[in-house]
Amino acid sequence: MTPKAVAALQRGASRGDADAMARTAHRYRAGDGVPKDLVKALRWALASADAGTPRGAYMAGLMLAERNKPDNASLQQAQVLLRRAQAPAHSDGARRPRRRSGLARLGFAKRRKKQ
Repeated sequence: MTPKAVAALQRGASRGDADAMARTAHRYRAGDGVPKDLVKALRWALASADAGTPRGAYMAGLMLAERNKPDNASLQQAQVLLRRAQAPAHSDGARRPRRRSGLARLGFAKRRKKQ
């Protein structure tokens, strides 16, 4: 990722864009375009989770669970975040559109025969 793109992403994250926060957390976790920093990655992932993104909740939950020596509080927080990431995005009970499987998206799924 170019330095210009990283700067734009960080500006969006600091302005409160939840998706940009999650992507910034991923960049810091992977060291993609920025120096690898797990503390900053966790901070951005938690901010994204607090803003309501499942991606941020998932990343923060994984990072808390994968610590070298996680304490009981970290594991409980990780469990809450992972459950939040798993919950449906539509809390009003509306069904989400069905996604096609990975093979179907690539065109390798079995096609039904027309009758």
